[in-house]
Amino acid sequence: MFREMEYVLAVYREKGFSKAARKMYLSQPALSAMVRRAEERIGGAIFDRGKAPIELTEIGREYVRIASEIAQAEEAFQQYVSDVNHCLRGTLAVGGTMLFMSFILPPLLSAFSGKHPNVDVRLHETHTALLYQELSDGDLDLIVENSASNPDIFEEKPFLTERLILGVPAKDVGEELQKYVLTASDVISGKHLLDDHEILPLKKLKNQEYLLLKEGNDTRARADKLFESEMIRPKERLLVDQQLMAYHLASAGMGAAFISDTLVEHMPDANALRYFKLDPAFSERHISFYYKKKRLLSSAARAFMDTMIEFAK
Repeated sequence: MFREMEYVLAVYREKGFSKAARKMYLSQPALSAMVRRAEERIGGAIFDRGKAPIELTEIGREYVRIASEIAQAEEAFQQYVSDVNHCLRGTLAVGGTMLFMSFILPPLLSAFSGKHPNVDVRLHETHTALLYQELSDGDLDLIVENSASNPDIFEEKPFLTERLILGVPAKDVGEELQKYVLTASDVISGKHLLDDHEILPLKKLKNQEYLLLKEGNDTRARADKLFESEMIRPKERLLVDQQLMAYHLASAGMGAAFISDTLVEHMPDANALRYFKLDPAFSERHISFYYKKKRLLSSAARAFMDTMIEFAK
């Protein structure tokens, strides 16, 4: 029965038999047969196969709800037994965007692995929306993110504090902006955090073109609020998916980009841009660990977060 539930949940999560079969390393006919066996046992259809993508029937919705609770309970028990018998041992799946996976986690992960060599940490890089979906589905144990989540579903543990700054190609920075300018060295030393360094009014860049992130990203949301606070309609040069891409395009002279001081601190040569302090009300944010509520968090996951926070200080 438990195996049947696993197959049904796979079809539900993948929204189809073909994709679920590939993920389960089964043939589609074999998977279909297992699901039909479950339907025969309970005496009703779980999936409405006449719709594309397939949908749950009324019976199917209740089946999936109960099966999900059983699967979570079984996983929690397995984690409990593993932690009691083996302390820190097993696999830990951690997700994040390209910025975090490339620059922030690697040196800290080395420190964690040195302390806990029996924990197999697997890193997964993708965009924010998919990270939260995979965390919700149980494919990831933790994610590292700088965007707010649904507090009813996810728990947050702050990790670092960062600030958004504006990076502008050096060729676009005139004499009238010099009193606001920060170099990469200034950002690394924290000069942009000092109260006496002036905040750039974005109206000073009325002819500037911008490289903005696509909607649905925290950096884009904060940029929109900054523009709105000064009643500015920005000139969009390009829309991109990742902050790192915006940084590289700005460094090539294609426009200004909203980037984090975290990124500047980790780039080997960030001198192609000039940087500007932004209103802290919109620019300051937390980088946090997120994990799903009502799911037993393993000792390995807790130790991972504690080690990351300790070494990031």
